[in-house]
Amino acid sequence: MEGLEAVEGYRPPDDETVMAAEGWTAPTAEPRDIGEASFGPAQPLAETVHGPDDRVRITDTSAYPWRAT
Repeated sequence: MEGLEAVEGYRPPDDETVMAAEGWTAPTAEPRDIGEASFGPAQPLAETVHGPDDRVRITDTSAYPWRAT
């Protein structure tokens, strides 16, 4: 068969199928994130507030702190 191996149940594609495959183009849209593609869109994150910021800036960083002794 013109150098092809005969396989039971195989039918070679007709000319229409070959022509359709040749005219196919790859999608140009940006692909979705893999996590979103697997599990769906991400849920909105809740904001966490830990209270007021009462820290004090240390200006003299060369002094050895008393609490380290």
